Amino acid sequence: MSALLKPRIEIELSPLPELIVETQAEITTRRRFAPIISTCALSLLASTLLFLAIQSAEGVSTTPNLLPLSKSPGVLQKVSLRSAIAERQHGYIALKGELQNQTNHRLKNVEAVVELLNAEGTPLHAESVLITQSALSAHGHSTFEAVVQDVPGTTSYRIQFRHLMGSMLN
Repeated sequence: MSALLKPRIEIELSPLPELIVETQAEITTRRRFAPIISTCALSLLASTLLFLAIQSAEGVSTTPNLLPLSKSPGVLQKVSLRSAIAERQHGYIALKGELQNQTNHRLKNVEAVVELLNAEGTPLHAESVLITQSALSAHGHSTFEAVVQDVPGTTSYRIQFRHLMGSMLN
């Protein structure tokens, strides 16, 4: 009878990794600085993301040179522009502003007329939008927002106010 041969399996064992043992003082130090390191890392990440968001915003810039509204001597303005800001965004100019009624009576259906101007002050394009409030109380304030397609050559803008499709208020 023949003897059954059992296969011989050889396994080569790799050495065990060296264990790293921390002392109690090292553990305490690591735990003490962990929140500080985490806060610094999160601040760095947030700053980086903010920087990248600003850099990736295609063509976003504040439009320079807000031209003052022209005032005729001796003519009382019924409304005045209190503030305005414009930003170029993706081929458009987004304008936001605030106006004030300078009269002692209510003004209804006021619209803001936004003119885009070239370097010489010549109007290139105009758009009008109704202000936020349909009736502006005596000496009251309101806001307006307009999004206008950016026209090549635009260097500044002018904002005037009028009654809806009617006479100018400033």
